[in-house]
Amino acid sequence: MQTTLTIHVHAHARQARYRWLDTSTLKMHVCAPREKGKANERLIADLASHLHLNKQDIQMVSGHNSTLKRVILPLSLEEIHQRMP
Repeated sequence: MQTTLTIHVHAHARQARYRWLDTSTLKMHVCAPREKGKANERLIADLASHLHLNKQDIQMVSGHNSTLKRVILPLSLEEIHQRMP
């Protein structure tokens, strides 16, 4: 099972945190600047940590240069919500 999530990213935040905007949309604050892909790398690392996945299991399919990103995760939406309440 795979799930596509939409993520609104706030880069260069003081503190890493997340909150659900709706059932399949996250807002994530990452502690990395928006340059040379650093915020994207931090986003993937934070998601992997929260979801207990390898970074290689997370695929960013759109929004590489935008604050609105779409990622594919190898989990059901229910599993994602259990791991990231």
